Amino acid sequence: MFDALKTLEREGEKSRVGGAYAYPSSDAAFDAACQALRELLG
Repeated sequence: MFDALKTLEREGEKSRVGGAYAYPSSDAAFDAACQALRELLG
């Protein structure tokens, strides 16, 4: 899915993308990403 993701993984690791989070629309996904960023920034 994301070719650049391979460069971020440590040797022997493989990331899972798409299974953990599912949103009904791109707007809902964007809203969730914004909320997560707000929580990180405090």
